[in-house]
Parts: sequence; C-alpha cells; structure tokens
Amino acid sequence: MSGQNLPRPKGRWHPQFFSHALAVVQESHKRSHLNQPLHRDNSPRMKKPSTRKIVQTGEQHAVWKALDLVSSSLFSREIKRAVLPERFTAPRFKAYNGRTDPVAHISHYQKRMDLCRYNDSLMCRLFPSSLGEIALRWFNQLGKRTIASWIQMAEAFVTRFITNCRRTKKMDALLTLKLEDGESIKDYATRFWETYNDIDNCSENVAVRTFKSGLPLETRLRQSLTKRPATTLRKLMDRIEQFIKVEEDGGNTASKQTVT
Repeated sequence: MSGQNLPRPKGRWHPQFFSHALAVVQESHKRSHLNQPLHRDNSPRMKKPSTRKIVQTGEQHAVWKALDLVSSSLFSREIKRAVLPERFTAPRFKAYNGRTDPVAHISHYQKRMDLCRYNDSLMCRLFPSSLGEIALRWFNQLGKRTIASWIQMAEAFVTRFITNCRRTKKMDALLTLKLEDGESIKDYATRFWETYNDIDNCSENVAVRTFKSGLPLETRLRQSLTKRPATTLRKLMDRIEQFIKVEEDGGNTASKQTVT
C-alpha cells in the first residue's frame, strides 16, 4: 500500500507504539488463517461474477448499493467486482466514532464477521458500514484502488487512528491510588477499577490488597475488610456495592470519607 495515499495520523505518537498496534492486527489476521480447518469450509464466500441474476432481498440490495456509493473507487478491481453472496445478511456493527481504540474496533469487527473471516472481499466491502461520521470522512478520502486486501484495510485504519490506541499503565499507577479528601467510596472504586483495567497481568490478590490499602484506617469499609477479608475480586466488588448501597440509603452522608 502506497504511503502517499494515506493521511498521516495527527497528534503525538511513538513509533514503537505504532509498530505494536499494527502487530496486533497482523497477528490476529495470521492466527485466523492458521486456524482455518483442513476440511471443506462452508462459510459464505464471494461468487465469481456471472450473467445469472442473483435474487436478493430489498434490505440486502439497499445495503450493497449504499456500500457501492462510498467504496467503489477505493478498492482494487477484484474487490470492487465481488458479488454479495446469496442468503447473506450483514451483521449490525457499533459505529466507530473516531475517538476510541482502533485495534479494539478491528477485533470487534472481526468477531462479528467470524463466519466470513477468510473472505477478504466481503471483509473489505462491509467495513465502511462499521464506521461513524469521522472515520467515514477519512475512509472516503483514501486514494483510488488503495485497498487490495483485508489486512491492508485494517492496517490503514489503525495507522490513521493510532493515537487513540489504548495505553497500558504500569503497576505503580494502581499502587499509588488513595481515597482523596472528600471523595466518596463510590468514586474511589470507579477510579480504582478504571486503572486496574488498564494494567495487564495484575493478579486478583494484588488488586484486593491494593484497594484496601488505599482506604484510610478509620474508614468503615477498610475496618470491615480487615476483620473479614475479601478473597477474590468478585467478593470485593460485592462488599463495595453493599457498603455504597447502605450509605446511600442512609442519606448519602457516611459514604464520603474525610482523609485526616
């Protein structure tokens, strides 16, 4: 794929981070093909163009016609000439808004298209229907016949929105979390889980201990967790939810802890 046909990503980004994101897409595509069964694949496939009239429902025809309007000149001749398989119904996708992780969107799209993952033409032609307004503007600006395969389509997409990729945090970000003065347990728990979800390979035991250590000694929740420790994340979440419910039912006064 010619680099001159693709808009460069905006904002700051690190080359190593870029390489990692593209590697994720390529590895996912590679695994799909390595796991392809040796027996006959019965998944929907594109048919070669023929003069035989293909019967399509009104919905299928409308979907394909709309895709032709926005993508006919962007794909290679082979992809452009591909015919929609009979009895194929396009899945519904959550539109990419141009602000979230592009690798996560590619992963979601591939899972929704799992039965057609070996069909590059279909994967490419349906991809625009998973894009929101911002991403569609980028897509429609791609050069003529820029895309010749699904992996090329995925790489171009990730390249453009690379600055939105999820950035993992280090363990220190979790270990230094503390309940702030005037902060409710509910807000502290929200911050804690958001940070925990951005850390790879954090064990449950560490997370449980770290949550408790971030609470001041005088807080009732910490005292409760000390007397009756939570042994798993699920049990910790249940205890937090019970505490928040009791405090909110009591007038939403005691759930706010003062750090002294």
